[in-house]
Amino acid sequence: MLPTPGTANLSHLEENMAAEKIQLSPEQWKKIEAAAG
Repeated sequence: MLPTPGTANLSHLEENMAAEKIQLSPEQWKKIEAAAG
């Protein structure tokens, strides 16, 4: 289980994930972008 820092800014989410070296599939990114509005 990984803690997920909350953010309302997509670029901050990308920075947080880069810091943790998390890899998402293109489909997962689409879902995140859709949820971010």
